[in-house]
This record gives sequence, C-alpha cells and structure tokens, in this order.
Amino acid sequence: MDIKPKEQTNLVGESMSSINISMNKGRFSPNKANSSSGLWSQWIRYQVKHYMILEGLFLISILFLLINSYNVSTQNHETNEMISNLQNRVAFLENQLNISTNFETFNEIYPEKEEEKPIEKKVVIEDIEEPKTANESISVQENLSTSTPIPVISNDSVPFNAADIILGASIDYDQSSQVISTREGFLGDVENFFGTVQSDYVLLDRDELPLNKAWCSLEKYPILTVNLAKPIRLNSVSYQHLKWNGTIPVDAPKLYEIMACLNSNCEKWELLASNCEYKMTDEENQEQNCTIVEQLNWYPINKIRIRFVENQGNVNKTCAYLVRVYGEPIEFEKEEEKEEKEKDSKSQMSDEERQIKQLEKIMNEKKKKKEKEDANLQHCTQLKWFHDNARVLYNAKTEKNCVPLYSKNCCSVCPECCLECEMSLGLYNTLLALSILFGPTLIIIGLYFVLRSFQYM
Repeated sequence: MDIKPKEQTNLVGESMSSINISMNKGRFSPNKANSSSGLWSQWIRYQVKHYMILEGLFLISILFLLINSYNVSTQNHETNEMISNLQNRVAFLENQLNISTNFETFNEIYPEKEEEKPIEKKVVIEDIEEPKTANESISVQENLSTSTPIPVISNDSVPFNAADIILGASIDYDQSSQVISTREGFLGDVENFFGTVQSDYVLLDRDELPLNKAWCSLEKYPILTVNLAKPIRLNSVSYQHLKWNGTIPVDAPKLYEIMACLNSNCEKWELLASNCEYKMTDEENQEQNCTIVEQLNWYPINKIRIRFVENQGNVNKTCAYLVRVYGEPIEFEKEEEKEEKEKDSKSQMSDEERQIKQLEKIMNEKKKKKEKEDANLQHCTQLKWFHDNARVLYNAKTEKNCVPLYSKNCCSVCPECCLECEMSLGLYNTLLALSILFGPTLIIIGLYFVLRSFQYM
C-alpha cells in the first residue's frame, strides 16, 4: 500500500520535468541565461537559425543599391559640371565667331558699289549679244517648259560618297547574295543560325577598318546591290580592304564589275566597268578607284550592283570591307523652294528687305546647326562616361551603334566607342540586356524558393 503513492509521485515528477524541458526548448528565462554561458550560446544559435534569412538578403541588397546610387549621383554631378564648363567655352567661342561671320555674311549680301560695276558691264554685253541666239533660247525654253524639273549638279570640291549609310544608303538584300558571318567557329555558326549577321559595315564610311566587320558571302560570284543615298552622275567606285602590309588577305576581292540598275528590281541593268582590280601596289594604297568612262555617266543613277568575279586567294569566302561610290549628286528643286521663290517674285518687296530676309534665314540656319552640335557634344560625353564607368549599361544602349555615333560625330569624343561599335544591338548584347533587366528578379525569386525549401526540411 505504501509503494503505489510513491510511484504516482515519481510519475508526476517525471511528467513535470518533461514539460519544463519541452518549454525550455522554445523559451529561455533571463535568470537561467545569466547563470550559464552555454545556455546563452544555445539561445543565440536558435535565434540565428530561425531568423528570416530572406529579410537579411533584402537589407543587404538595399544597402548595396543605396551605395551604388550615391556613387552614380556623384559621378553624374561631376560629368554635369564638366559638360557645363565645355558649354561655357563653346558659347564663348561662338560669340567671338558670330562677330566675324556676321561681318562676312553682311559683306557678301551687301557688296560695295565698286564691285557691282563690272557686273553691270557684263549684263550690258549679254543684252547686246542676245539677238544672235534668240531662236536657240526660245526653243530651249519651250522644251524646258514641258520637261521635268531641272536637275542641279553640285560642284563641290570634296568628293561625294553616295554609298554612305550615314547619308541614307542601304544594301538591297533581296537583290544581293546571301551573307554569312565574318567569324569562324561556334560564334559564326550561331550568328548564321539566328540570322544576326551584321553586314552593313561595307557602307560605313570611316578611316579605320576593324577586323571581322565586313560583308561576306560564300557564293562563287557574290553580288552586292546598293541603294544610293542620292541620284548621282557616277564618276568612280572605290574599294578599301582591311589594313594590310605587303600581302593582301586571301578573302579580299581582286576583280569586280560595276553595273547600273535601270529599274528598282535591277532586272534591267547596264555594265559600266569590268575588270576592276584591287591589286598590290608599291605605295600599298588601301583604297583603290575604278573610274567610269564619261560616255556612260550622263544619266542619274539610283542603284548600282557590284559583282565580285575573283578574290585574292581563290578561296570560297569573299569579304568586302568598304565600298565607296563617288559622283556628282543631282538634286531636283523642291516644291517648297519653288513656292517661296514665286511668293518672293509676286510680293512687292524691295531689294533691301529681301536681303535682310535672306540674312535672317542664314543666321537661323547657323543657330540651329550650333544647337545641334551642342546637343551632340553633350550626348557623346554621356556615352563616353557610360563606356568608361558603366560598361554593362553601355552595352545595352542602342545609341552606341555605329550609325548614331558617326552621324553625331562622337568619334572625336570617344574613339574607342567607334572602334567597338556595331551596326545593330546584336544577339550577344540583346541577351546581355535581357539578363540585366530580368536577372536580379529571377535570382531573388530563386533564392526565395530555395530558402523556403530549407525551412520545410
């Protein structure tokens, strides 16, 4: 009889001790923690183990972003100060130039009376000689009245390249041979498979030609058809290959023909020059011209076709780096200019008022040109900063492509940008831009699910 109550008390004591132990697993009293350092270490380990690790990662990422934003803001402030200093210097130079240009334009529009006297004599002589050719002038005027607008041929001393992509020229891919990548191996196969081959470099007029930036084809007689920027009276076609010393590369063109397309589809064409040769010379001229006979350049040409007959090494692949088409641009008088002339002739304006109006027009054009140059300078300076300090963001920009860089004259501000530029964003840069935009989000989502899986283990 005495043994049973003792057993019951032992059972009650064991149950109470088990309850205390289970409670102590999830909760510690500060008195016990103070009495033993081991309990404190267990408590800290428990709290760290069950703390929200994801919140800690978010805090670290936020701190990292704040630090980067502060660095970017300080660098932007420095670049803005540099741009403002450049603008102040440019404005100071413009003010000095305006004084001289205004004086020169004023003298051009308002010539002195002494210079007008020989002009009057010429007019009198022409009036006297007019009756001799009266019949001819009447017949010419009758023909011109029924014909198309009179083409005006510009006689600039600088040769005009009508095949420059900056001016609006383009490759007619439907009428040209199939292009392939300039690269060999895996990268070339990827570009050929996805159709991301960039071959417009052949029309980008530039001084330095980087490697692997050309128009290439595997056809036996590849054809390159070019839509010219303006109709021209063709004088010559030149070819320039990648810089070589002593020996021309084997994939460079050797013999080629030049044809003028007489319609938009180039179904009708005329051979202008054959056996044009790119050869080794003593001077090692990188650019070599093929002159067109004068009897064949009397009509305006909008599109030309170049047929490469042979390359330097008789290899399967032919690569053309730069083609230039020189000629005299033929510009037809615009309807707006005609209307302005008709209004000026009908309006009863004095000569002085017309000259003042012309002077205002010239000054407005110069002002717009300078504003455009200032905007281009600021844009190019920002691109250079991204190129030097934030290369990942620079690669994702479309303004780093060759056409915007060369059209805005950014090569003087950032020469490296022009050497590394591409004609389009490209497959690599497209994937890079997508990874920049969506990469951090995907990483955070992946970490979240990984941590959730560890918590449920």
